[in-house]
Amino acid sequence: DRQHLVRQNGTGRSYFIEKLFSAVAFAERGLVGVNPKVERRRKWIAQGVLASTVALVLVVGTLWWVSYRANQAYIAQVDQKV
Repeated sequence: DRQHLVRQNGTGRSYFIEKLFSAVAFAERGLVGVNPKVERRRKWIAQGVLASTVALVLVVGTLWWVSYRANQAYIAQVDQKV
């Protein structure tokens, strides 16, 4: 048979969790830092991706516009023959 666990309604505090956060996690927060060299490289990469995206949009937009103008000229040429 299973034994049912009795739920405890005490006002006890979780000392383990409190000790974990105060003595370990928060105490060691100074160990984590930012590497300036890595951050500069990440910034350059992000700017490169942005610049490449803008260039790609401009090239595709220009090609699309040139194609549109060529098609308009072709339609005008066909209309003159008909």
